[in-house]
Amino acid sequence: MGAGQTGLAVVNIINKVKKHKVDVDNDLLEIFPPRSVHKTPTEVHGPHKKHTHQVDISPIEPWLNMAKRLQMVVAVHSHHIEIDMQVLARHLNSENETIRNNLLNSIIDLHNAGYEIRNHPHLTHSEAHLIGDEGST
Repeated sequence: MGAGQTGLAVVNIINKVKKHKVDVDNDLLEIFPPRSVHKTPTEVHGPHKKHTHQVDISPIEPWLNMAKRLQMVVAVHSHHIEIDMQVLARHLNSENETIRNNLLNSIIDLHNAGYEIRNHPHLTHSEAHLIGDEGST
């Protein structure tokens, strides 16, 4: 699937959220099937050593890094995040393909990890810190 199709699918999801629809089309579940979040250790071989390296990054971390770089306000909760969907849609419509792809991948990773993205129109930084858990931006 190309980045354009993925982008349109995510924009479709955002439009449904903005209309307060909670159903997810079967087509979208086919496009974005749930993936396992657990990473298997990878072995790193050196000339004289053998190390096991476990990638231990929370699925929320790439999202928060993207949000900080794009100056998006995010309230983080245990199983969902709140963001202004209008702001998210603008970034998903960016001319910068790298930003679009990284943002789409972080959204898919959040979805696969069981997080929900909820619309919170006009969310401010101070409000995100008041209502969100540690890590809100």
